[in-house]
Amino acid sequence: MKLVDIVITLNKRNVIMSIDWKNEQLERIYKSTWDTYINKNLENISDIKINKNIEDLHWKDEAFMYEELKISYNTKFLLLKRKDYKEYLYEQSFDRMNDGVQIYDKNSSLVFINKASKKISSIPDDEDITGKYLQDLYDINDYSYSTVLTTLRTQAPVINRFDVFKLKNGVNITSVNTAYPIFYNEELVGAISFDQDVNVISDNIKKFESIKKTMMEQGVSLNSRTKDSKYNFFDIIGKNDELLETIELAKKVSSQDCNVLIYGETGTGKEMFAQSIHEESSRKGKKFIAINCAAVPETLIESMLFGTARGAFTGSVDRAGLLEEANGGTLFLDELNSMSLGMQSKILRVIQENSIRRVGGEKDIKINVRFISSCNEDPYKITSENLLRKDLFYRLSTVIIEIPPLRNRINDIEVLIKYCLKQYKHKYFKNVDHIDESVIKILKSYKWPGNVRELFHVVEYALNVMEGSSWKVSHLPKYITNSYRENNEIAISYIKDDNINLYKNNLQYIMDSYESDILKKVLDHYGYNISKAASSLGIKRQSLQYRIKKYGIVV
Repeated sequence: MKLVDIVITLNKRNVIMSIDWKNEQLERIYKSTWDTYINKNLENISDIKINKNIEDLHWKDEAFMYEELKISYNTKFLLLKRKDYKEYLYEQSFDRMNDGVQIYDKNSSLVFINKASKKISSIPDDEDITGKYLQDLYDINDYSYSTVLTTLRTQAPVINRFDVFKLKNGVNITSVNTAYPIFYNEELVGAISFDQDVNVISDNIKKFESIKKTMMEQGVSLNSRTKDSKYNFFDIIGKNDELLETIELAKKVSSQDCNVLIYGETGTGKEMFAQSIHEESSRKGKKFIAINCAAVPETLIESMLFGTARGAFTGSVDRAGLLEEANGGTLFLDELNSMSLGMQSKILRVIQENSIRRVGGEKDIKINVRFISSCNEDPYKITSENLLRKDLFYRLSTVIIEIPPLRNRINDIEVLIKYCLKQYKHKYFKNVDHIDESVIKILKSYKWPGNVRELFHVVEYALNVMEGSSWKVSHLPKYITNSYRENNEIAISYIKDDNINLYKNNLQYIMDSYESDILKKVLDHYGYNISKAASSLGIKRQSLQYRIKKYGIVV
């Protein structure tokens, strides 16, 4: 820790001659501004206020302790040290804890005690006992049984020791104590103790029951899950037939321990399905580890997956990779199509050999991992385009699960909204008891390129901007309402422009003509790229090709 952050050189008239920075962080932030003060009288700078009574200097929102150091008749230094509130913040944080906290140095001298610990030990809140030795505070007959003294002597934690002892004033104390040694550069410097009495334990039980009640009200499952897995099939919301069929298929393959490839657009819940399969499998209770292949740089993904051996490169250490960590469990390769072909070949070898070798290592390590992977594009398409190795594709896609996009299950929107509102009710303190029909109508007409994830963001947006308990159109994001308005204007202009005689043709002919014209415009816009046009229209490539053939559109 630096003793001084800034040194200001002043002449006898208090004019700033120079500013010497000892703190690089402050220099980066403030130097350009403070340089403008050079050759100005310190007392005439409006941004700087000096309180000589407490040797305190304020610059805008910053506070500094200062000391004047006279060098000669004409020159003096003003030594500034920015006020550090860390100690105060720590003390305030500890004082807000239910558990008692005591910190001792290595000689068992009290450094800190919080309010809860004073209350447990019947010590007056205004009595300052810091600096006193533990032996002077408590009447300890057997030093070997003191939690703190045992920790300081053995340099090891003491967990949940039941203590009955006396204060020096004769008050009996019964508590459960836990202490941990504190080291600095491998040298023991002290110990921290956490203590609870029956009142603290009772308060913690009441708090837990309150949290449990709130979780149950929000529909949060209280079932235990592995720390790496968050979802199961009960968390997948919807009544759409296609979605229910997808869930049923996923449930069937969960117990088969085969590799699964999940295909779905961004925001459809691919990882939710992957975690649910893991939770329903025989590997439940083992680790579920996910890696987003698109988010990890190519230079790092190999060491992340395979681990490293000491000496493989400068600074490398023996470290297990994600494949080793997932041993016995499941590894989820999200956005597999973003992985390079070179890396794909290494994953293929892992699947074939059931073993890995760390980067720079010399021995093979046997592993037993179930692979679940996902693609946000049609796997057959990316395989044909050589973005995904065919041999890896066949290894990973024993079963392919395709998640339907939200636009294909529009009737699930109301169910999803109600679920989302229930989840966010306590977070935003909003209980929405009415949703305008127009809101549902607009949301059902939207194409949802971001799928369920985007819908949940829209619900959160509404909860942030609404004031009452009624959800109105004005609470929707502008891009949603603008999209609805534009779509309506296109349809209305089509009728007004007399593209077709509405009074001399049946409805099917009118609708077919309208659809044909829309398809031609979209195809023309995308240069007759069928994949891009289909994606824009929110339909499958095969569906677009069927319509092109149906209407005789030349591409």
